[in-house]
Amino acid sequence: MFLEIRKQFPYHDNMNNKSFFPVVLSAGRGSRMKSKLPKTLHTLGGLPLINHLYMMLKTAGGREPCLVTAPSMHEVREQSMFQVHAVQEKSL
Repeated sequence: MFLEIRKQFPYHDNMNNKSFFPVVLSAGRGSRMKSKLPKTLHTLGGLPLINHLYMMLKTAGGREPCLVTAPSMHEVREQSMFQVHAVQEKSL
């Protein structure tokens, strides 16, 4: 699946040199989903949505992606595949 997606983006070969650093902003509450589960942890095909994004970013190349979450979102940080985290202390 990921190889098929890479073929759709002809510029991906230029990005494999670790020249970009993906940052994923995931500090929102997701209140419109009317669920106690954070929206990034809802599953698709057996995996949390946030992990699908992580795998796509790793396939694209670049440096290790960083996940930005709110302080209260420890569950997202624990269940995600992201190895680099940042915590947004103040809501915008």
